Amino acid sequence: MIILLTDGQRTTGPDSIQTRAPLPPTAACRVYTVGIGTVAGETIGFEGWSMHVRLDEETLKTIAT
Repeated sequence: MIILLTDGQRTTGPDSIQTRAPLPPTAACRVYTVGIGTVAGETIGFEGWSMHVRLDEETLKTIAT
């Protein structure tokens, strides 16, 4: 079992869908995505930086599939 805890929104790096590891149909491993945040998004900050984050539900569904 794989549990991915994220907002799903990519801000840097490679595309989330293209880089996911393909599992063969016979694999006994399920992928669960747990989304954090809201679809509308919000600006968060920490130690002097801030960024807008939002829940990307479609990406999370695609990864789980």
